[in-house]
Amino acid sequence: MGTAPRREAHPLTVAELDRLVSTIDPTTAIGARDCAVILLGYASALRPGELSALDLADIILKPTGVLVAVRRPKTDQDGHG
Repeated sequence: MGTAPRREAHPLTVAELDRLVSTIDPTTAIGARDCAVILLGYASALRPGELSALDLADIILKPTGVLVAVRRPKTDQDGHG
């Protein structure tokens, strides 16, 4: 009795990501921000809550890539690391 069927969303493909980002105007501040958030979220596989909680100070540029500090991940609510 009474449980809704679970539907798993299919993972976003690179082609779908390209179509999504190509509709955004990156020459505006809002467009650049939106592209950055979408691409960072895709590349890092962060949960939406973790992605929205990021500050600019949480993102560190390194010669080999980008280091993203997630302060309170869902699996470590107490911050034990």
